[in-house]
Amino acid sequence: MGYSRMRSLLLAMLLLLPWQAWSAPLRVLIDVRSTHSDGAYDMNTLVDMAKKRGVQALALTDHGRKGIRFGIEPVPGILGYTRDFRSLYTTGLPSFFADLAQVRRMHPGMILFAGVESIPGYTWSGIPFRNLTLHNSERMMITLGEQRPRQIEALPS
Repeated sequence: MGYSRMRSLLLAMLLLLPWQAWSAPLRVLIDVRSTHSDGAYDMNTLVDMAKKRGVQALALTDHGRKGIRFGIEPVPGILGYTRDFRSLYTTGLPSFFADLAQVRRMHPGMILFAGVESIPGYTWSGIPFRNLTLHNSERMMITLGEQRPRQIEALPS
């Protein structure tokens, strides 16, 4: 992650902190994924692991993408190829926010940022079924501070 991107993320996170948290530096883990997308651990386990390491805040940024599609003209919706991914839509946005609320109740001292990592744009090159190559799928946009499923649904993905 580049310095500019890291600085932008940290600034965004600081703006979301409650006023009381400004008194001392925080140990924060950003870009953390749970089992709601491609993470290996559920939210509660992630918080427990973070606490053991002295982390005071987590930015949960599960993937918001369902899949990446290549469509063949003139009917790209019918002819094409889709690469599917585990995402917040796999378990469902209501489930993500319900788990987040429960973990916040279980760990009131931990600051938890709800977020999503999405792909605002990507391109393909090459010839289908020969050398089709996906570009910019790892150029992610991370947003933090979502409170409701419709905020995530409105993001580009």
